[in-house]
Amino acid sequence: MQKPPLSLWVLDLLGSMLLALGIADHFGDKSLVPAALQFPGYGIVLMVLGAALVLPYIVWLIRRQRAAK
Repeated sequence: MQKPPLSLWVLDLLGSMLLALGIADHFGDKSLVPAALQFPGYGIVLMVLGAALVLPYIVWLIRRQRAAK
């Protein structure tokens, strides 16, 4: 069984944190980001960036699964 590279784990971790911050802000009205970094629609931007950072790990998993067949 092949293990994912550390860089994919780090990207997945950062993406998950950004995604969680964006979801908490957009849907839960919990502002965990400092006021100096906030701008209109930053919750949506955090969710998009988080999803983009999680995507390489998901693609790696799918490619590994297809190669095993």
